[in-house]
Amino acid sequence: EVYARERAIGFEGVDFFLVWGALMLRRYEWLAARVVSLDGQPLDRAAVAELLRARTRPLPERAAPERDRPERALPEGAATAGP
Repeated sequence: EVYARERAIGFEGVDFFLVWGALMLRRYEWLAARVVSLDGQPLDRAAVAELLRARTRPLPERAAPERDRPERALPEGAATAGP
């Protein structure tokens, strides 16, 4: 009930490694065929595949201002690159 309310995605017949591999290969339709309904409602494979695409799209990069970037300290005695 909690999973359904939170819109979790459950898979049947696959382990975490297969889910990861399918996501890395962008095999959304293959994964959609293995999704189980957690609330008892029928699932549309195309809609599930699109949901998987939407939930796994890359996050936009946010450039941190220079003042927010920590200075990297070199280990004691390390040579610096440069002239």
